[in-house]
Amino acid sequence: MDRRTFCGISALTLAGCGSEVPEVEMDYELHPSPVRDSRSVANVNVSESWTPTITFTGTNGDITYTTQNGRYVRTANLVWVCFDIQLSSKGTVTGGLNLSFINDLPYLSAPVNIAFVNTGSISWENMTTSFVNVSGRVQPSYRVVTLTGATAASTGNNTAIVYADFSNTTRLWGQFSYLV
Repeated sequence: MDRRTFCGISALTLAGCGSEVPEVEMDYELHPSPVRDSRSVANVNVSESWTPTITFTGTNGDITYTTQNGRYVRTANLVWVCFDIQLSSKGTVTGGLNLSFINDLPYLSAPVNIAFVNTGSISWENMTTSFVNVSGRVQPSYRVVTLTGATAASTGNNTAIVYADFSNTTRLWGQFSYLV
């Protein structure tokens, strides 16, 4: 088996993560545009920009950004993204639980629970709540990361980050990977 690596993760490691990862012949040249609607594990190696957004459950209105940058790399069924988002106004939200999300991931995540994991790091500033940790969970079969955090040392990090935790100048940046 080919032992090439992607972000320090070998194909053998990926195959051992509980998901069937078929052996594929990788095309390691970068292609100028991805096939966004394909869910097959094909000879794909893509690196492009994407535009991340922040949304909240309920009705969102007038969210504006100072910074809204993202890049991603897809190799076979693994997507690695990095992003930098800063609000200039969090707008108004009515109804719903006001949970927060990073939206518009470049590809739908895999439809299995393995996609529903904390898979990277997220940094933050200008939040209205004092967090000691912010993380995200990629939702299976969606293009969404649900934001969670902890305000003190605890045995878990599954407290939802909500609209009230954001200021008009909140900034989030980080990186994570997920399966497609």
